[in-house]
Amino acid sequence: MSTRSNGTVHGWRSLFRRRPADRDLVAYRRLALQLQQDLSATGSRRSVLLTSPRSSAVVARSAVLLACCAAEELDGKILLIDACPNDPDTSELLSATGKPGYAELRRGAREAWRDLVLPTENRRVSFLPAGDPGSTGEGTALALPDLLQDAERDYSLVILSGGSALDGSSALAASPHTGCTLITIVEGETRMADLNSAQDELARCQTP
Repeated sequence: MSTRSNGTVHGWRSLFRRRPADRDLVAYRRLALQLQQDLSATGSRRSVLLTSPRSSAVVARSAVLLACCAAEELDGKILLIDACPNDPDTSELLSATGKPGYAELRRGAREAWRDLVLPTENRRVSFLPAGDPGSTGEGTALALPDLLQDAERDYSLVILSGGSALDGSSALAASPHTGCTLITIVEGETRMADLNSAQDELARCQTP
């Protein structure tokens, strides 16, 4: 896999200075193994979309933790994609704001998608930033199904950070093309009404 020679994406160590609770890490490790088992058993695509009813910041942190834990548990390469250019919390978390990526590919980047993938401090995890939502296309737009199909050939698991399901359209657009969609919630914060609404919106956007 080729990557741009514009440095390693930082942010992993700063994230883990505020070390998650051991029970959280155990939960994400179990989730990674469960995803591998479920997606393999059903013959689904090796990709997962993370979203939440409202908070895209929660999605970003969850996506990073899942990527790190999946790399350890699956002993394979993981691609993390910030698929929310209008609210790029994952790119901000990994100090990759402003770097070209998902938005440029969807609008027609001159570069191949592999040339926009960045290495991270975790040698098994690569990152495709959100990019600039205001970018203009100079090449042929890359459809998300084609991107995922290619990425799944190169990586053991592809994780998309899709932001809020109710406050943006990124998650709704990506959900029909991934192997599964996970809704992240925050205990004591996520409202049941919002969770139900997010589930309804995601269900409506699925391919019949």
